[in-house]
Amino acid sequence: APTDPVTGMSVSLDELDAVVDREIVDRYDHRNLDLDVEELQGGPTTSEIVVQAIFDRLAPAVPGKLVRVRLFETARNVFEVTA
Repeated sequence: APTDPVTGMSVSLDELDAVVDREIVDRYDHRNLDLDVEELQGGPTTSEIVVQAIFDRLAPAVPGKLVRVRLFETARNVFEVTA
């Protein structure tokens, strides 16, 4: 998406928050990922698998191009998917 000349942003934070809430938070929060989330069933629910699933859900939903998703498991354990 092109950069807005007034805000200097390519996506508004409100719009991005709405996409993340709809695609990720509403779907994954307070769920048993192994049982309740279809794309995570049938295999190990490792952080590597979860961050890839998050990227795959967000990529077609965010305006513009999604480049990277980082999942912070702890301050020292970070998992990343890059397009």
